[in-house]
Amino acid sequence: MVSYRTPLGYHQKFGRALTDESGPSYGSRAPWQVKSYLEYQGKKFLDRFDPVTYVKLTEQMDSHDVSRSRGTMEE
Repeated sequence: MVSYRTPLGYHQKFGRALTDESGPSYGSRAPWQVKSYLEYQGKKFLDRFDPVTYVKLTEQMDSHDVSRSRGTMEE
């Protein structure tokens, strides 16, 4: 998981609380508060950041060479 929160932070904030007690309390369909929080944050991220831009940005970062046209470190 990529997050600034630690597992302890998630546990303290959400524990094993459900958003809806009438649903299943186990499995991937369980309405966990933490799941709801992460889905909300993911949707918020996608609303303000274009996935293609992210791919292009990471490609540029991966191919960038600081020493290009500047000689070698030995010089």
